[in-house]
Amino acid sequence: MICKMTDRVANYVYLFPTSKQGRKVIWEGIDRDGFRYMDHFPKELIVRKREDEMFVQIVNGSTMQIIGTDNYDAIMGANPAGMILSEYSLQDPMAWNYLRPILAENGRCAVFLYTPRGMNHGYVLYNMAKNSDRWYCELLTARDTVREDGVTPVITEDIIQNERDEGMSEDMIQQEYYCSFEAGIEGAYYGQLMVQAKAQGRICNLPHDPACSVYTYWDLGYDDFTSIWFLQFVGPEIHCIDYYEKHGKGVDHYAQILTQRHLELGYNYGEHYGPHDIEAHHVSNVAGKSFKQMMSDLGYTFITVKRSSNINDGIRQVRSRLPLMWFDEIKTERGRDCLTNYIQEFDDKRKVYSDRPLKNWACHGSDAMRTYAEGMGIKKGGAGMTAEDAAMLEAMYGAQTPMQV
Repeated sequence: MICKMTDRVANYVYLFPTSKQGRKVIWEGIDRDGFRYMDHFPKELIVRKREDEMFVQIVNGSTMQIIGTDNYDAIMGANPAGMILSEYSLQDPMAWNYLRPILAENGRCAVFLYTPRGMNHGYVLYNMAKNSDRWYCELLTARDTVREDGVTPVITEDIIQNERDEGMSEDMIQQEYYCSFEAGIEGAYYGQLMVQAKAQGRICNLPHDPACSVYTYWDLGYDDFTSIWFLQFVGPEIHCIDYYEKHGKGVDHYAQILTQRHLELGYNYGEHYGPHDIEAHHVSNVAGKSFKQMMSDLGYTFITVKRSSNINDGIRQVRSRLPLMWFDEIKTERGRDCLTNYIQEFDDKRKVYSDRPLKNWACHGSDAMRTYAEGMGIKKGGAGMTAEDAAMLEAMYGAQTPMQV
């Protein structure tokens, strides 16, 4: 990137899943020989440096900034001519979709660096790139990676075996050392279930059934995303026919989305379900009404779903329903990305996964699906849990926790 900065005067960005991670890895990072990564910038080259924004400007006017894609709106004004997306498989894929037109206009490039995290957007990108004449694509496992002498392995098979003997899971070994996209995502709540859905053909062209009502399930965001799942219940099957999310919009916008889908796609709605905060004062409304009240004024009545006191109970309920779910391949792509990438938070100090989800871009769509799972049985009309369902789930899962399942 430094070479490119000296070659062409422009703005460049180095992207991580979060800005905190970017600061830890690059801005404050040190390599195995004790050399600071930021010291690759010759001091004579730097004319301005902002510690708080992780920003560097060099003598010819080019700039580089380290940014988290959890706040990709901040990148839009930078008009970058080049970027590196590090740990891309953990990033919000929506960020790349927003940024790629900028690069296309500027005629420059992006570099993606990552370890596989299951068959998510990183897997899709890799398969596209390896079959494209316009992309350079390389996959290097521990067996392919050597030191500067061209012979000495960076990680030997003995080291990998030691990791295995000391309790590292085989999925993690296959993922981290052998770049396996097929391995289960460590700490993922729904990853394997989404892989099963794909293998069983439940991610497909799934037309709206006009004979069945459409039920919506929401997660509200004020400073971040509001997410909506559109579901139909066809016999024992749960058809996820559509998904929508947006941020920075008022209540009128979401009412228009519902109306638009009714008029253009023929969605005839059953009930609309929202989490407990639909009854709280909504920040976009100066009159002091709640989201629920304002949507009612616009003709849409909501049912409030009380969240489980333990989030893992709700996650377990989602897991129990996923084997019955079918997904429209195109209209639910973003929602499926959220479910696939919904993972446990990792405790760096204890080197274990915690019992709570990582707060990232994938939470919103996953929380909206949890609204469905926790709202089963509140009101009949196709969305409730039957006695047969309850018996089936008890036989399948008993009293196990989500992670034991």
